[in-house]
Amino acid sequence: MKSDSEISIGTLDKRYTLIEMLGDGSSSQVYKVKDSFSNKIYAAKVFIKNIELIEKEIENNKIISQNISTEFPNFIKYITSSVGPFELKNDTPKTKAYIIFELGTKGALIDYFTCTKEHLDERLIKLIFIKIVKAVKYLHKLGLCHRDLKADNIALSGDEFIIKLLDFGVSSKIIKNNNGRTRYQTGKVGTKEYEAPEIIKGIPYDGEKADIFSLGVILFNLRTGLKGFKIAKCYSSYQIKAPSDLLYNLIRDNNYEIYWKLIEKCLDLNVNDLSDQFKKLYLKMVAYNPKERPALDEIINDAYFDDIKGEDQLQILEHEMIKESRKRETLIK
Repeated sequence: MKSDSEISIGTLDKRYTLIEMLGDGSSSQVYKVKDSFSNKIYAAKVFIKNIELIEKEIENNKIISQNISTEFPNFIKYITSSVGPFELKNDTPKTKAYIIFELGTKGALIDYFTCTKEHLDERLIKLIFIKIVKAVKYLHKLGLCHRDLKADNIALSGDEFIIKLLDFGVSSKIIKNNNGRTRYQTGKVGTKEYEAPEIIKGIPYDGEKADIFSLGVILFNLRTGLKGFKIAKCYSSYQIKAPSDLLYNLIRDNNYEIYWKLIEKCLDLNVNDLSDQFKKLYLKMVAYNPKERPALDEIINDAYFDDIKGEDQLQILEHEMIKESRKRETLIK
C-alpha cells in the first residue's frame, strides 16, 4: 500500500510516484520517485519549460551512460525518458518532459562540507578533488564538456561514497577542426559564480578551458567552504557593477595581493591558512586568459597533490574518506 507521502505530490505517466522534491531550478525540478513497476527508487528531472532542451540532454546522458565502467563509475546513470501527463494534486494535468536517473543515494557532496564547521582534512579534500578532475577528464575524452560544473552538481553514491557528476543539461560536444584545434562554442550557460569570464563576456570560448575555470572555483569551495566569486564585496575605491567583476578584474591584471586581501576582508577567511601551493594552483585554474589555464593532466600532477600520491597512501585515504563521510552523513540526516 502506498503511503500518504507517496501519493500527495503526483505521478509521472502513472508509473513514477513523486515522493519529494530534491531541487527546483529555473527550467526544471528534480524529484525523488518510486517506480511502481519495480519498486526501485530513482531521481526524476521534470522540465517545466524549455522542453526542447530535453533532446540534447538525453543524447548527452546516453553517451555517458554507455561508457560508465568499473574504472570510471563517476557519473549519474540515465535510465529512461518520456513526455507524458504530469498529475498534480488540485491542479490540471499538464504534458511535461522528464528524465529518470539513478539516485545519488548519499546526497550532494556540498552537504558533507557544510553540515559542520569542522573542516575536512586537507588530504581528503585533495583526494576528492582529484576524483572530480579525473571524472571531468573522462567526460572530455568522451567528447563532451560539462559547462555547468559546480559543487551542487556533484553527488555521493553507495557505501563507498563514490563521487558522481550530474546534470548534463547544458553539456556540449567538443568539436575539433581539421587542424586539431578545438572549435569555439557560444552561449551563456552555467551558474554565474562558477562561470569563466569569457562566458560572462558573451564571446566564443573553449568549453574545456571553461570547465577548468569552474573546477578552480570548486577547489576553492572545498578547501574553504566559501564561494569566492559570489560573496565578496567591493572596496569603496572601486566602481564596479557587481562584486564578482572586481575579482575577475584583479585576476586579469595579476593583482593577486589585493585579490587575497579582498577575499580575506569580505569572506572572513585567514588566507595564511592556505598554502602557497594551493594558491598557485587555484590562480592558474581561474586565470583570466583561458590559454593560461593548465590542462587536466597538469592539475592531476601538480605539486599540491604530492602528499597523497602512492598506492598505500591512497588506500589509507580512501578508508578515511569513507569513515569521515559516514560520520557527516549522520549530521545531515
